[in-house]
Amino acid sequence: MRRASGKHDRPIVIERMILEQDDFGQEIPTWVEFHRCYAHNSPLTGSERFGSDGKHGQAVTKLFFRYKSGIKTTMRVKLSGEYFRIVAVTEVGRREEIELYLERYE
Repeated sequence: MRRASGKHDRPIVIERMILEQDDFGQEIPTWVEFHRCYAHNSPLTGSERFGSDGKHGQAVTKLFFRYKSGIKTTMRVKLSGEYFRIVAVTEVGRREEIELYLERYE
């Protein structure tokens, strides 16, 4: 992993789920690393909370990091030893940065 620079000072790992088969042919969901980088963590205040579609929980933090294609809301983020669900993915600028809205797993 590269050293953190500027405001991107939090190491994160983005993981995607794959299905593996056990010895009996059963599919087992397994999380594997998709991307590792440094990000800027910006916890949301109560007035900034973001509901994904009004039915789900609310995002509790957002991350900014250098652009990486292929990030989806089916993935999860490991930040400071905790796992977060990705609520929304936004491209900032023209492939300059990615902004993720996250909610903590409960």
